[in-house]
Amino acid sequence: ALAVTAGHFVIVFGFPFIASRLPNSRWTPSLLQICYYDGREVLREVLVICTQHNFAVSRLQVEKEDSPTSLEDPAKRTVTVALEVQGTGSVSKLASKLADIDGLVSVTAGDVNVVTD
Repeated sequence: ALAVTAGHFVIVFGFPFIASRLPNSRWTPSLLQICYYDGREVLREVLVICTQHNFAVSRLQVEKEDSPTSLEDPAKRTVTVALEVQGTGSVSKLASKLADIDGLVSVTAGDVNVVTD
C-alpha cells in the first residue's frame, strides 16, 4: 500500500512537470474569435496572416449581426467569426498580429498549448 501511494504521488506531482516540457502538438486545435466591420475584406487578411504564421484553419463559423443600428447604417454591421486553428506557434502572438488589421473590432484567443495553473 505504501509503494502504491508513493507511486501515486510521484505521478501526480511529476506528470505536470514532464508534460510542460513536452513540445506543443500541432494537431491540437486552438480557438480564435474575431469581430470586424462587414464589407472590408478582413476575413481574407485574417486567413493570409494565419497561413503566414504556419497555422491551418480547420473550422470556421460566421455570424452576422442584424441589430437596429446596423440596419440603419450598413457600414457599422459587424461580423463575428470563430476560427479553429492548428499549429505549433503561440495563438496569442497570432492574435496580436491580427489586431493590427484595419477594420477589426476585437480578437479573442484561446491557446490550448499554453499551460495555466
